[in-house]
Amino acid sequence: LRRLVHDAWIAPNLLTSLQPDYLLMYRLHPLAPGRTRVVGEVFVHRATPDDAGLDEVFAFWDRTNAEDRAVCERQQLGMASRWEGGVYATSEDGTRAFDRWVASRLDAEPSP
Repeated sequence: LRRLVHDAWIAPNLLTSLQPDYLLMYRLHPLAPGRTRVVGEVFVHRATPDDAGLDEVFAFWDRTNAEDRAVCERQQLGMASRWEGGVYATSEDGTRAFDRWVASRLDAEPSP
């Protein structure tokens, strides 16, 4: 049995990850330049049994999100420095697509 995961980004601020047993969703709320509130939620079917191991799922995502948060906070500090750009790693195609999307919106003509 293949256990597939389907990730999707719905611009500009919704990230979803459909796991085999649950749906993981993140909503990003910009608060100020360099500051964003991230709300993460895990959805399971109401018929999911109490002994389905959800505590392990929550613990896994708590650890993963804490690690990601630390990386993002350090990256934000670097972006606030005199850094003038760089290249993307081949694994960062999602980040590159997001940056291009934002840039295209910044370059777009304003609506009347």
